[in-house]
Amino acid sequence: MYVIDLAAIINLALIGYLIFSHMTKQTMSEKALHALKHVGGFAVAWGAFSTLIGLFEAFRWLEQAKEMVTFNVLCGGLRVALITVLYGLIVYMLSLLAYILLSAVKKKLE
Repeated sequence: MYVIDLAAIINLALIGYLIFSHMTKQTMSEKALHALKHVGGFAVAWGAFSTLIGLFEAFRWLEQAKEMVTFNVLCGGLRVALITVLYGLIVYMLSLLAYILLSAVKKKLE
């Protein structure tokens, strides 16, 4: 989850940099715009990867369990496992929205 936090912080810094360069009448960096989109995509990929690792661990522990696991416990565990994908998707959606808006502003200024 810390990696997705880092991706969110990088995205916020890139958005701040792009907005600052727009407000000071500097040209927006094309590399920074594309980095914004790619860092968001990395957040989704890392969230999916983390979920898969978590599910593998959970199923390993379920396999080794000596007692029967209730359905409620299993559903609760799956819900927690999907948090990383959801968080990665939120970071990606925000970065994609910022990319679309800032690209439109850049095209309007050209």
